[in-house]
Amino acid sequence: MNNFFYDVMDKLNVGIILLDSNSKIVYWNRWMIQKTDLKMETVFNCPIEEVAPKFLRPKYQKILQSVRETGHGRFLAGAVHGSFFVDIENDQSTIIQQNLQIERSLNGYVLIQVEDYTGYYQKVQKMKTFITQLEKENDQIKINEENSRKMAMQDVLTGLPNRLFLMNQLRNKLENAVLEDEKERVAIFFIDLDNLKAVNDSHGHRSGDAILMEMAKRLKHAIRGRDTVARLSGDEFIIVMEGLLDNKDIKRLAGHILDQFIEPFNVDGIEHEVTCSMGISVFPDDGKEVEELLDKADQALYSIKHSGKAGFAFYNRSLEE
Repeated sequence: MNNFFYDVMDKLNVGIILLDSNSKIVYWNRWMIQKTDLKMETVFNCPIEEVAPKFLRPKYQKILQSVRETGHGRFLAGAVHGSFFVDIENDQSTIIQQNLQIERSLNGYVLIQVEDYTGYYQKVQKMKTFITQLEKENDQIKINEENSRKMAMQDVLTGLPNRLFLMNQLRNKLENAVLEDEKERVAIFFIDLDNLKAVNDSHGHRSGDAILMEMAKRLKHAIRGRDTVARLSGDEFIIVMEGLLDNKDIKRLAGHILDQFIEPFNVDGIEHEVTCSMGISVFPDDGKEVEELLDKADQALYSIKHSGKAGFAFYNRSLEE
């Protein structure tokens, strides 16, 4: 090979190595010198495995032999095989990625082309890390948004849905009832504790809060899976029950709710007799709008509060007279 060939090889931005029939180095271009700090006179006539010990491994010995005998080139990807040659331009903590293309050349020489993909690999790794971090941040944003949504729709003390959730849920239930079958009725139970104020005054709001939390559990236990219980405010709760056919169903469910208050509320070893009163309005008999039904259930509640408490009453028009 003439000087022109070597001049061309020295100007390439890849490593070029020529091996003779004994796998000894007969050419080592300028790119390899810059990458490894090994000069041509240092590596000349050295077995390739002395400069790149990875070639001592039997599988790489077989690859060189196969290329030399068959003339079929082999590509060794750095992502799979890693690096073969020392790279002084990167520190020891850097993962070196070198692609090798091995071909049989003229006169039985083996040509090894070395390309450094370390910088590209690092960019890819950084991009992967960046994407992973973005995904984590995006997941955290979704979690925070979901938590914020729940907090906006949830009563802090009892964990029940709050007024905002109730209004949205009730509108949806009424709309579905209209679309599906107006014969099915939706009952609104407006519930108020009868003597929680006395507990707060005598034992403090901590005891009152404990009763409210226990009440929430009992009300959840009293309803069916399709029903909704929410805390409206203070000691006021709303239960929405759908799919009811007549007042007998509603009375039976109201009685079941009242049964939840038979057992006293035990707070710090002190038993508190707490009862509740309920006013009931029914869709579509008493109205078709959320605010109207809540107002009429409230009127029914007012009537039972003033006629003995610890019971329930249905709304009727005479309450407005």
